[in-house]
Amino acid sequence: MLSANNSVSWTKKHSLISKWNILFDKSPEWISFKPQLGLKVYPCYSCKNMFSSKLTFQDHINRRVVIIRYKCTDCTNTFTFYNRCSFLVHARKHFSLGEGRINLAHVDISLLPVELAGFARHESIPFLYDEEEEYIDGNKYVNCQFYTPDDSEAGKQIITLRPFNLVFHYSEGTNNVLLVLKQITVNVPLCEFVTQGYDKQAKTAEKEVSKSSEPEIKQEVDEFTLPVISKIESLNKETKKHPQCSECSATQEIPMVSHFLGNNKPLDESLCCYVCKYVAPTKCSLKAHVRTHENTAPFVCPECGKVFKNSTLLSSHMEEVCFHLSKQVRFRCPAQKCGKLFVLPTTYASHFANHFQCINQCSVCNSSFFNETDFAEHAKTHDSCTPVKTYSCMVCKNIPTLSEEKSTEHITWHLQDRERSVYIFTCRFCRSYFRSTATYSVHKQRCQKADKALPVLITANCQFCNQKIQFKEKDNFKTCTTCKQINHCKAAPKNAPDKPACMLCKEELGSDSKKNHAKICKYNNPIVTIQTLSNEGKDSDETRGDAEEQEEEAAGRVELEEQETGGERRE
Repeated sequence: MLSANNSVSWTKKHSLISKWNILFDKSPEWISFKPQLGLKVYPCYSCKNMFSSKLTFQDHINRRVVIIRYKCTDCTNTFTFYNRCSFLVHARKHFSLGEGRINLAHVDISLLPVELAGFARHESIPFLYDEEEEYIDGNKYVNCQFYTPDDSEAGKQIITLRPFNLVFHYSEGTNNVLLVLKQITVNVPLCEFVTQGYDKQAKTAEKEVSKSSEPEIKQEVDEFTLPVISKIESLNKETKKHPQCSECSATQEIPMVSHFLGNNKPLDESLCCYVCKYVAPTKCSLKAHVRTHENTAPFVCPECGKVFKNSTLLSSHMEEVCFHLSKQVRFRCPAQKCGKLFVLPTTYASHFANHFQCINQCSVCNSSFFNETDFAEHAKTHDSCTPVKTYSCMVCKNIPTLSEEKSTEHITWHLQDRERSVYIFTCRFCRSYFRSTATYSVHKQRCQKADKALPVLITANCQFCNQKIQFKEKDNFKTCTTCKQINHCKAAPKNAPDKPACMLCKEELGSDSKKNHAKICKYNNPIVTIQTLSNEGKDSDETRGDAEEQEEEAAGRVELEEQETGGERRE
């Protein structure tokens, strides 16, 4: 483990209240799918977030934001964790079915050095859950309860955490059942949605086999402490068993989101958008993305392939669910312990030159020196010698030294390595960036700058050359970037706002039917709190992002900020 001797301790780090606020602060839960029977997910037993893929779960549980040292009395060892979720998941291993206890006197919290923050793997820090899933044989039960302390525990030295399960209503035809999570692997928290009755049978069978003395936990719906799910929308919901892609018209036997995203990496430069230079993961995703600039039908999400009736609904979906409007491509430096991100190839090349080491080689005895001062001292031992400059790439350590010309070619080779390109999600308010939708969604709800409204951008055709131009709603005229003529533009009046709609069944709600809709919803009043979207009608040419001007104006500022901070940032 890395030493934290150089890290700055938290203010009042030994305060029990401070430790409580850091470890047990209630964060908003997030799922991007509709719970259904048989669906497999990776839950975080600490914060109750759920992930549909193992990679995003690993990003979440291995993120580095703080240093937590814990003296575990059960393991008789001291462990170092780098986020509160990994710490609480370890402590949970020693909880009983009835309760769990954590002694805060054995917890020491300190700030993380800036150079360690982020998601990239580190040679000195073990990577959790980096193993293949081992599925459970038979009807064995693995504890999949969530533990949380009561607010009255704040300020105490020994914190008592009580267990509870997450319960969801599920409708299959005319049958209504309750779904709970059942862990189906022993080494990785991979769970499957099962009926509550089946889960009870599994628990009872396990208790009979192990003859456990633990008291049976009463499983009544009224006793469950249910979290508030702030957003919920099914990304994989299809009306047909084998849906048809709206772009290539091919019948898919895989989820549409997998067809649109593929490996979800910007590797193919031929899939570059001609407007904003975004590199899409697949051809179908690129076609849908380009239409978001052109504002033409069909209105398809480039992330999940879901089709919408109009551009307003699509924009709301891309902004609040799939976050495609915040998705960007960055060049990531491959140097060890660096990982800085860059917008433009030129700035990336300028930075990468710093990872070359100049070597001064004596022309007489071939001795090598890493700085000019040492070579000057050595030159006094010869009558006449000149330095022969060669360069060594500190990233590719197994290649020979390069001449100045070859070093330039080598940098160009690194720039063309598309494997170093990654997707990030950038907050348009504070310009922070994140590697996964899970971490970005949490930031969006906490961003302090989000309350400051951005200017509305209007897209129109130039009155002289008919090319697309964009201008702010408050502007009276706009100079065309193509023909340089001044256009006298006026913002189109907004249409009347649409009625709010249910996020699950999409039925429009009137002002007098909001309270009664829960009783008649076809999803039978699911036990998750949902927020309705207010579908405000806007002009069809209105867009949420400025693909040209805003990127050019902010590129220099973002580049400087990213080079100064380095790595990924997150709250």
